[in-house]
Amino acid sequence: MDITTLKINPKNKYPFKGSSHKWNRFKENVIRDMEFLEARPIKYDSSNDNLIISGNKRVKALIESGVTELDDKYVVDISHYSEEEKIRSEHVDNYHIGEYFKDFIDVESATSYDININMKKEVKAQFLKVGSTKIQITEEEVKEFLTAMQDWIDRNGSVSGFLAKMMQQ
Repeated sequence: MDITTLKINPKNKYPFKGSSHKWNRFKENVIRDMEFLEARPIKYDSSNDNLIISGNKRVKALIESGVTELDDKYVVDISHYSEEEKIRSEHVDNYHIGEYFKDFIDVESATSYDININMKKEVKAQFLKVGSTKIQITEEEVKEFLTAMQDWIDRNGSVSGFLAKMMQQ
């Protein structure tokens, strides 16, 4: 099948959200492990303009890597599925490998298939590194530190001496 005839879903709930380095690694993995497509084929809906239901990232990776033709066993038309089956297929095939757009996803639908969708905002740990020592600090401490540093710069014209002053407190 010519995969360039498939339409990337503009409302893909599980887009790639990572660095270009991670994207390149993903592309390499897709090319290296193409035989895995037989176990988890790309699914599309021919009754909806060949819209990809699951496999958006894989199709994009393949095309960017110069692969435009796939054996039919790697690509499955699921136009005969009910709408509920298409939604379920999309969630089941994607929830564990892609990050998701919470604005697009139907949390009730996903959780009804025992798929855990975390709606809490993820907070990335932050560290202050001095030499080889890393100290975890809160978001509030980061704000206080940056505010204090900016105040010092405003008063003194440079950051020089800021840490010495902080250590005296």
